Amino acid sequence: MAGRRIYSLNENAFEVISPECAYWLGFIAADGCIRRNGNRHLLKFCLHKQDTDHLRKFKKFCSSSHPIKSKNENHLDFCFSSKRIFKDIVSYGIVPRKTYAKHSFIERISDKYKHCFIAGLFDGDGTVIRRKKNVYYKDKTYTYEVCAVRVLSNHNTMKDIEKYVVNGFNFKTVKVKNNYKNMLFSIEWGSKNDLKEFFKMYSLSPIRMERKYDKLSNFLVKTAEK
Repeated sequence: MAGRRIYSLNENAFEVISPECAYWLGFIAADGCIRRNGNRHLLKFCLHKQDTDHLRKFKKFCSSSHPIKSKNENHLDFCFSSKRIFKDIVSYGIVPRKTYAKHSFIERISDKYKHCFIAGLFDGDGTVIRRKKNVYYKDKTYTYEVCAVRVLSNHNTMKDIEKYVVNGFNFKTVKVKNNYKNMLFSIEWGSKNDLKEFFKMYSLSPIRMERKYDKLSNFLVKTAEK
């Protein structure tokens, strides 16, 4: 029969918003690709092989049996076609050619699930920055480690995130910065208080990218021991 599925898929995965759904919408807004190709409505990820388990989490969320394929030595592709899932994702404002979108990707997510969306956005296109810093004082050099987290998206998404975290959490510094030609904006948190607040918000999500979670968690544990 024409159009019969070879692989299984829950076409209703994005029909009703939930913590898991909000997370994956954030992740798609950051690192997914949705597009139409003729009659096909595609959702695609290309991730580093170190994030294979994360793709498996997504497959489980949408009950997909589609294969994860090697793109090259370091990267994996995962892709399927679903008109229903495509329409549901677009209904939240996550559209094809989203790099050029001006609207907020988070405005249609209810406040009770926004922290999950932010976690997905962070896992898709955010960063945990850990580095050594040298301080010179009285002819001596002191070296210590600093950490920051950065979340990226378009301007209106970041402004909505700014409003949400100011009202819902105890961040001390929330400032949206222009990162790239008025197309990519960021908020970066680096103080001890703000890192703890971000970790608290991030930990509330039912899904996280373990390598980023561990990197931030290990830093906070290390600093707490001092």
